[in-house]
Amino acid sequence: MISHVYLNTKEATNLFNNNPCDSNFLLQQNLSDNVEYYQVSLNSMSFPNVVEPFRTGINNRIDFCENLNIVNVFTCNITQGGYDGTSLAAEIQSKMNAVVGKANVYTCTYSSSSKKITISTGGGSFSLRSTSTCLYELGFTIGQNTAFNTSWTGTNLVSLSGLRFIDVMVSFGTGSYSSNNRPNILNRIYMEYPYGAINSYRKYVDSDYCVVSAEDLQFLEMRILDDTGNLVVLPSNQFITYDLIIKAMI
Repeated sequence: MISHVYLNTKEATNLFNNNPCDSNFLLQQNLSDNVEYYQVSLNSMSFPNVVEPFRTGINNRIDFCENLNIVNVFTCNITQGGYDGTSLAAEIQSKMNAVVGKANVYTCTYSSSSKKITISTGGGSFSLRSTSTCLYELGFTIGQNTAFNTSWTGTNLVSLSGLRFIDVMVSFGTGSYSSNNRPNILNRIYMEYPYGAINSYRKYVDSDYCVVSAEDLQFLEMRILDDTGNLVVLPSNQFITYDLIIKAMI
């Protein structure tokens, strides 16, 4: 027996804390009395990528040192929210120049052609430190200090897409057969569309799945974790749809 189960969080049995990313469903499909376990996989889903690209305490901190001095580390924080390239550059410039005790004057620009951020000083040197939590979003290499220089341009494109990926989790206690080696994960979905858009996903290879008993399958909790491993929080007026494939294990 193979069947599709279509879920929509607007019709969920319960939304924990009014959050569509943590929802319960009471499944109504008829399960065979002769089947003890089922294989459950995610065939397709739609998800609103409306989580802000820069989030306080997660990926908004810039750490930097000046003029060959690695002892004094200065810190500023990008205000939580969504930006285009130009407004992000203005925010970085404002926050770095507002740091108390720093010596240099900073200029930050965004190139609409290269889609990269450049941070410069009027003469003194600076180094972006590996402890900065937004290096990926700014296009710099995660986990690496830059050398001291008067100007740095990100190696990669600026990322203003919000979430990089989400993990679709289920409440089963049996673990999963997943290429990502995460417990209870149905699939990892990479966000192909930018902040503010809907990401639609359809899987063509049935490689990731969970095994669940017929009893546990009747009441299903679906959870969405973000690229930091934390539960995504969406407002209750957003909704997520799932298409699950349920296959009897004979």
